[in-house]
Amino acid sequence: MMMKLKARTSLAYLILAVRVALVWWVALVIMVAIFSRDVAFLGGLILFPPIALIIGCVAAWQQRRAMALGSSSRSPLTSGERQTISLALPKTQAMRIAESAIESVFGQVEKRITDNAITAYVIESGVKLTGMAALRSDQIIITAADDGQQRSTLQIVCEPRHVWLYALFWVEAGRSTRQVEALRVGILARVRAQGEAVDSLHRQHSLQSRLAEAELLLLRAQVEPHFLYNTLAHIRASIAASPQIAQVMLDALIAFMRANSQTASRANVSVADELQRIENYLKIMQIRLGERLCFSIECDASILALQVPNACILILVENAVKHGIERSGTNESDTNGSDTNGMISIKCQHNADVLNIDVNNDGPGLAAIPPSGEGGLSNLRERLQLTYGADAKMTIEGREEGGVCASLRIPMKARE
Repeated sequence: MMMKLKARTSLAYLILAVRVALVWWVALVIMVAIFSRDVAFLGGLILFPPIALIIGCVAAWQQRRAMALGSSSRSPLTSGERQTISLALPKTQAMRIAESAIESVFGQVEKRITDNAITAYVIESGVKLTGMAALRSDQIIITAADDGQQRSTLQIVCEPRHVWLYALFWVEAGRSTRQVEALRVGILARVRAQGEAVDSLHRQHSLQSRLAEAELLLLRAQVEPHFLYNTLAHIRASIAASPQIAQVMLDALIAFMRANSQTASRANVSVADELQRIENYLKIMQIRLGERLCFSIECDASILALQVPNACILILVENAVKHGIERSGTNESDTNGSDTNGMISIKCQHNADVLNIDVNNDGPGLAAIPPSGEGGLSNLRERLQLTYGADAKMTIEGREEGGVCASLRIPMKARE
């Protein structure tokens, strides 16, 4: 089998040498006959045959050397090279990558682009400044096909623009193979670089998300012990004097801690779970603060199942209690020393594709609220940006009637 293959290959190179020699012999005879038929006759018999044979042998040798160095399996009698690349990319994206690869490998070239193909005309760098440039130019055609499943196939074809020249007088000596291989390597390098960039972006977003969740857990670990110790101390103090109040407070604490333990590792919770946890929290704080705290919760039934970032409403409520209600009894306006009734109202409703959450309190106002770049508010703002981008907003504004309104605007489509 190998012997037959070598024999066919040797025969192909012999045919190539003879073909080129015959074409050159005829060409030399015709060119000389224009000036002198007698010289053309003698040259055609004596001088031109060995010259043409030498040219044919040199052409066949160059073709053989070029194909031996390359990996092409095409016949030495053909001019041009063809390769196919399969990419896990849409056709339009594959076409953009192919166009970029052409400019990178060959520089600024003349090209024509359609929806399914790119045609470029390339001149070999070594002959761009010589008179041979017109004859040594190649035509590269990249055709893209889409399978309808976000995958595409690029077929790269490179052949001399003047195919007749290389089919008769000379050989392209592997130039087409080199052009196609350089272009294939350039395309695959860009695909890999693009994949690495996407992976890096995904890793960065994942890292940022994990960091935000870790900061949330750290914040909860810092807040909950303080809240837990104060609540347990209040329960202990109430056991003897008001056992019923102690029982109610203990039940609310158990419900609150159970809800926290069930959702601590989750990035998102339903609006219903979040509001239930807030209700238990406010019941505890209402017992601790007495008449200084009243609260109301209003929510459209249609949005109870929607998912929101874990503790996003609870953080606003805790800030309202800490910087609004707890400080309201120390205002200068409370000159009679009596406690001031404080109100926290929570409203959750939807408008078009936006979930609106408002937490209002009638405390001392914005002067008592820490900057949003600190603590839980900063963490919440960052998580909203990572999850929803610029479509989500958190605002903290003073109310005309006094107090503060903290608002969240969350796009519902992202969480449905």
